[in-house]
Amino acid sequence: MSETKYYEVGPLRFTFVSQGDPFAGRLRTMVADLEPFAADVKLASATSRSRYARDAAELCRMDQRELKRALNALCTRREEELEAASQAEQEPAGEQEEHPDVGQEEIDALVGHRGVLRRFVSDAAEIHGVVGEKAPLKLITLNALGAQLAPLPNGKPMGANVVLIAGWGRGKNHLADAVATLLPEDFFLAFESASAMALYYMAEEDPRVLAFHWVYLNEAEAMDQLVEMLRPLVSSGKATRLTVNKDSGGRNTAQTLDVEGPVTTTIPTVRNKLDAQLQSRMLTAELEDYEGRVARHSRKVSELLLPDFATEDYSPRIRAWRAALGNLTGVRRVVFPLTHEQFRFDRDDVSHGARLWANILGLMCANAWLEQRNREIIELPNGEKAIVAIPRDYAVAYGIFKATCERSVVNLSDTHRRILDAVYQLHQEYEYRRNFFRDNSWSQREIERRTGVAQSTISAQKSYLVKSVKLLVEDYDGKLGLAKDADPSWWRKEGVLDGLPKPKQVWAWWRAQHDPPDPGTPGRPGHPPEDPPDRPGSGVNGDRGSSGHRSEAPGQPSEEPEHQPDRGGDRGDPHDPGQENALDKRENNQEEALTGVTGGFESREGYPARKPNPRTMSEIETTMKENPAR
Repeated sequence: MSETKYYEVGPLRFTFVSQGDPFAGRLRTMVADLEPFAADVKLASATSRSRYARDAAELCRMDQRELKRALNALCTRREEELEAASQAEQEPAGEQEEHPDVGQEEIDALVGHRGVLRRFVSDAAEIHGVVGEKAPLKLITLNALGAQLAPLPNGKPMGANVVLIAGWGRGKNHLADAVATLLPEDFFLAFESASAMALYYMAEEDPRVLAFHWVYLNEAEAMDQLVEMLRPLVSSGKATRLTVNKDSGGRNTAQTLDVEGPVTTTIPTVRNKLDAQLQSRMLTAELEDYEGRVARHSRKVSELLLPDFATEDYSPRIRAWRAALGNLTGVRRVVFPLTHEQFRFDRDDVSHGARLWANILGLMCANAWLEQRNREIIELPNGEKAIVAIPRDYAVAYGIFKATCERSVVNLSDTHRRILDAVYQLHQEYEYRRNFFRDNSWSQREIERRTGVAQSTISAQKSYLVKSVKLLVEDYDGKLGLAKDADPSWWRKEGVLDGLPKPKQVWAWWRAQHDPPDPGTPGRPGHPPEDPPDRPGSGVNGDRGSSGHRSEAPGQPSEEPEHQPDRGGDRGDPHDPGQENALDKRENNQEEALTGVTGGFESREGYPARKPNPRTMSEIETTMKENPAR
């Protein structure tokens, strides 16, 4: 049964029949002594509104600007009415039963207790046949789910964005596809190629068609046409394009196209760098090679032919994950109530440091969103609900960043470092060639013999090392040598994570602010607190928050370690970031040399650096005086 409604705004009378497109109808001008001008108008289209205003102004001698303004007001009124009607008919967001065949018990089993990220990654790896790669899978998962976060109060998107670098056939898209398998269809948009205007035209009817979407591309070539749109979209949450189109009469007319977020994106690529401005807004991760990788991956391909694998039905688990994640969208705001001056990234030599820190916090907030059933949910002064992140969420983000994203700070891979170390060693060992033959360069075959890196790989990376980072120089005959005054400190890994707060520090700051130690029971500075006894209604540090869900107490260990074998029989992943609360074992006074690409980083002469005596002579003498027996 149809329903007819009428609206009047200024010189307009809109006749609406509730059939078909809710924004389509007949508009008439009401101008004395003139035949009323009527036309079919689609209010949701800015082009249609502009065309009607122009044509009506020409035929009825009306003010085109005022007519268009009235038409926009009419569109806004119609949108508000439709939205109010929709909210009245539907249940609150996050409580809708999109998968009636999935019970609440199944949802609670997936997201109702701690370790949601680990379970998600484990299931994605098993269903999609991913071997190892736990840390990159965690990174892409939090990258994808970051799109579900509400923007910051200043309107900036909260989610992290990722450039995933690896060689041909390394499995970049395989990882992204594995994550997408368990996501609801309205959580992501995947494509192989796109024109510069494609996403703008998608949003012509509805600027928010991409809102809360993870956009991932098959290769960087698909991104080349979209750079100008992605830069503002990932940094400010919206992009506007001014273009020219043809109207119904064939005349050129100006058109404004808007795309609104928030969105996050993953760009897999074989390149070492993309558009510099875009890449500075993203985390740069690399899929590193490791011994035996090809054998493990090819063995997984063979397992796809096994009868048991062919008959296994993963669809119930996929539906359960999609229902569980859709069930979490009722709360999108995440807060982290820690006020400490040192909770920041403090590195003036990293020009994009603020953007890098925002991406790390995006990983932290995405993990808190995923764990929201195990976090306190509070009500903000404006009435909005928010998930309270805790230091464990930062520890997860820090561990994933450390395991996968060090190239975000210094854009060099381990392969680059092996090549540079080899050239430096050759440079040092064959000094007579410099002195007598003026020869400071070596062939790629010589470097291959020294490093074990294939000559084809050296050739592929040569341009980046010579032209982009300028650490090597190339002779006329193709030989490679070190840049003038180049020193191993220029490419070493030591200090890459300097400037980031360590998880133990954040635990200590959190404990000092939220859970001051009992004077009778001195705390342990720098360490997560012990598990407290269950105390109902104790807020952030207690058992249950205002949402009624169990909240984690700071310092409470994970229910099981992160180093778990894959369900497909894969044992221990060397690139897994490890336990959430034991991510960096070189904390405080436990510093040790980081392992380099050709062994431990030694002193410049090639000998292991001696560890300094932890005590001075004056301290030793004082100790001997106080304890003569010693």
